[in-house]
Amino acid sequence: GYGDITPIMEQLASAGAEFIFPWASGYNTVGPTMAQQLNIPVTASDPGTEEANVPQLVQAMETNGEHGGFLAGVLAGKMTQSGTVAIVVSAEDLNWSKQAGGFVAGVRSVAPETKILYVQIGQAAYADAAGGKRVTASAISGGADIIFGMGDGSSFGMIQAVETATPPAGADKVWFIDVIGDKRSLDEEGVYLSSVHWDFTSIARLAIGQVEGGTFGRATYYLGLDNGISLLKTAWIPDHVWAEVEVARQGIGDGSIEVPLTRTEKDVQALLKSGE
Repeated sequence: GYGDITPIMEQLASAGAEFIFPWASGYNTVGPTMAQQLNIPVTASDPGTEEANVPQLVQAMETNGEHGGFLAGVLAGKMTQSGTVAIVVSAEDLNWSKQAGGFVAGVRSVAPETKILYVQIGQAAYADAAGGKRVTASAISGGADIIFGMGDGSSFGMIQAVETATPPAGADKVWFIDVIGDKRSLDEEGVYLSSVHWDFTSIARLAIGQVEGGTFGRATYYLGLDNGISLLKTAWIPDHVWAEVEVARQGIGDGSIEVPLTRTEKDVQALLKSGE
């Protein structure tokens, strides 16, 4: 959860920790504060400013989540049968907004006539599985046959709604596209189409090396398609559709495809309205 992690960080420090990764944007205030007090370097997730970096103490981290969202949008645009897809989020969240905007652009790049729904569970409903199920069911009843779900714990409710859904008109089934992790081992109904997967291994190694080398805290880390963000390939994705995803990935990499950066829900809504 997002409670006060001060005592936890103090315990880690007393146990000999020499470097702490507070892996959540909800910790990007207390983490840097404790770094100063404990004199232990930390990473700060999504602080939104370069001023967060403090040499040898605090290194900001952000994602280029919009790039992963674009690939998911290409996949959804090529896979939808009903002509309607939905973005379901648990809160207004920087990374959710980035990925949502990328998703919208990705769908429109391959299927511009597709209707895109955008629904939010609550103010900070990260753990609201029941709410995730309810809101996702509503999106499916609105015609969506592909759900791009960004929830944290609430994503389990989203998946339950997809598993038990009656497909909308024109569709044979409803699919779920996840974010951050890989829940394929939990997919008993064959609805887990893909995930915008985040792997911080390369950044973690870089950070550790910079702490040891005395260069930590000088420039923000960005997780992108070149160092950790990818779209998960599952057995449900046809080869010809995956080929389209690969073309998009290469286009983002070489700069021929520009993906919009939407940092707030307001930005996402404006992007959605621009295509109406």
